Parts: sequence; C-alpha cells; structure tokens
Amino acid sequence: MTRLTSRLAAAGILTLAVVLAPCLATAIPASAATSAPTHVAASAVTASPASASPARTDLAHLSASGTTVSPAIEQESCTSGRATWVHVDTSYGLLCFGFAGTAKWSVPPLLYTFCAGNNYGYFETYNEANGKYFVQHFTQGFGADFGSLILLVYVEIQGYSGSDKC
Repeated sequence: MTRLTSRLAAAGILTLAVVLAPCLATAIPASAATSAPTHVAASAVTASPASASPARTDLAHLSASGTTVSPAIEQESCTSGRATWVHVDTSYGLLCFGFAGTAKWSVPPLLYTFCAGNNYGYFETYNEANGKYFVQHFTQGFGADFGSLILLVYVEIQGYSGSDKC
C-alpha cells in the first residue's frame, strides 16, 4: 500500500508539472532570465536587444514616460553633433536616436517627420483613421513626412554606415 501511495503521489506531481510547464514558459519570457545592462536616456524609452524582430512584443517597460530602449540604442537631444542619428519629430517633441537597438512607446506619439540619417532598420506606425499598423523599412538618407493621425509605435535601428545627415 505504501508503494502504491508513493507512486500515485509521484504521478500526481509529474502530471502537475506537465500541465504547468507550458503556462510557466509563456508567463516568463526567456529574456527575463538574463540580465544585460540597459542605457536609459533622460526622456526614457522600452528595451529590447538589437537583434529583435520588427514585431517584437516582449519589451521591458523601464520608465514612467512610457518609452523603452534596448541596451545599445541611445536617445539624446538633437544637436549638430548628432546629425547622422535618426530624427523623429513627434507630439513628444524632436527625438534623436543613435546606435543599434529598439525604442518603443507604451503610448505612441503622433509622428510628423522621420529622417534616417546614416542609419538603417525599421519603424512601425499605426494609422488611427483606419486602425492599421504598418512596418516600414528605412535605409540611409530616408526621409518622410506624415499626415495627421499617424502614431509612431517603435523605431528599430539595425546599424549605420555612411555620412547621410538630417
């Protein structure tokens, strides 16, 4: 009887582990198990590695302003010394990003203009008028103006080269 009881208890624990394992795997992202230094600018943005896919959704919220940044990307004021950085004119003001990584907003700002400088990567917009998201690839020298009701969801810089400026 003791053997049967211990086998039933072991089977119950095994069953519980089989049932809970998939739940725990989705509840705790793999990125949460590793710690990497994160550079957060004063206006702060949400962080993800530079190798993130454009549709990445597991970014960690780092600031009260609702922006998250990757470990390498930097958000700084737009000065003449940062003319090659990505420049975005938004309802949050003129923002400049440099180096590889992703900047994402929990409350996306309105996007007025986008200038790539000497960077390449992706950015995502959301059109409030039709409710559609759009991922745009950009390369060095890219620039665009946007109409009303276009929100900037994220900017992902994959790299930079050349001397194009905003």
